[in-house]
Amino acid sequence: MKQNKKVIGLTGTIASGKSTAAAYFARHRGIAVIDADQVGHAVLEDPETVETLVKTFGPGICSWPRRISRSRLGALVFNDPEGLRRLNAITHPAICRRIGQWIREEQEKDDGKPFVIVEAIELLRSELREMTDEVWVVYADPAVRCGRMMQERGLTEEDARKRIESQWDDGNYRQRADRILNGNGSREDLWRQCEALYEEYTGTTGR
Repeated sequence: MKQNKKVIGLTGTIASGKSTAAAYFARHRGIAVIDADQVGHAVLEDPETVETLVKTFGPGICSWPRRISRSRLGALVFNDPEGLRRLNAITHPAICRRIGQWIREEQEKDDGKPFVIVEAIELLRSELREMTDEVWVVYADPAVRCGRMMQERGLTEEDARKRIESQWDDGNYRQRADRILNGNGSREDLWRQCEALYEEYTGTTGR
């Protein structure tokens, strides 16, 4: 029998902790997490998408023939709003189709899980928002996020701040959230919040 399994959109700005929150639900609660970034990587390997991107941005985006280099493509569109718009116009429909199919498959499973999670940084500015029943936002202060990117990703402070400034302000996410998780602290602190949220949502206690 098909379950009434809700779809939760999990989002937040870069380095806010949303992947850490997603890991809690996947590891400790067995919730299916659909990572939009991973789906996007798979889309970039689709031959038709590769052909369209090469025609649009040139062969320089390939690390070798017919293989898109995400770093080259990202560097090309990072400070080019029109280029980013064209990239999204090519990739987002395919990403949304794949995620929509994955959601339907998860909803058909009779596994007793109350919801499925779609983790996506651009959730609120894409068709994915229409696929979700609720939006959960993880937020962290810009200084915290900057420090994480420098430590965990090896970015310079300047590059980290540029990435933060290129995105929506954190307040835009929180204003649109049904639930908010504070990602300023440790992994354990964020996981405790996730646990409390899960228990509140499902009416359960303990592990």
